[in-house]
Order: sequence, then C-alpha cells, then structure tokens
Amino acid sequence: MLKEIERDDWGRFFDTFTLQHDHWLVHVDGEKDTLPLEGIVARDGKIVIHLGGDISHHRVITIDGATVSVQQSGGADEAVAITSADGHTTHLRLERP
Repeated sequence: MLKEIERDDWGRFFDTFTLQHDHWLVHVDGEKDTLPLEGIVARDGKIVIHLGGDISHHRVITIDGATVSVQQSGGADEAVAITSADGHTTHLRLERP
C-alpha cells in the first residue's frame, strides 16, 4: 500500500520514522552502498537524509521536496519515495538491521 504524506505532516512523519527505523539499513536508488539510517529531517520544504554508521561512510542527501509517499505492507514501512520540485524521485528501501 502506497500512502502519500501531507506536506504539513512531513516533520512529524520523519521524526516518528527516524525513531522507528534508527540504524536500519537503507538502500537509496543510484547508490552502491546500503547504509544505516541516522535520521531524516523535514524543514522549510527541504528534506535532509543522514545515512552512515561512521564518518568514513557518512552520506547526506538534501531534497527540495514536493511529495512524500511511504510504501507499507501489513502496517510495516518498507520504503519511502521523495519526489523533488524538479520531478526526480528518490527511493529509500528499508532493510531490518
């Protein structure tokens, strides 16, 4: 099931998502490494994703967000799709740690 998150709810959604999936492994489309989730913050229309377990494997992705959707199965989060203002969609797929 794909559920769109309303823009006014992005901050709350990503706060809860980060707490529930702290250090879960995340695969981002176009990236070769799967890295642990450090956090996702939404502020002023920007979404900032922090990945990596240590400084040598740290990755920050900043997106000028337009839409956010979460893919769920049986009530459990499986993936997040963030579409930017220019139409590019970044997919984050979760793997249990």
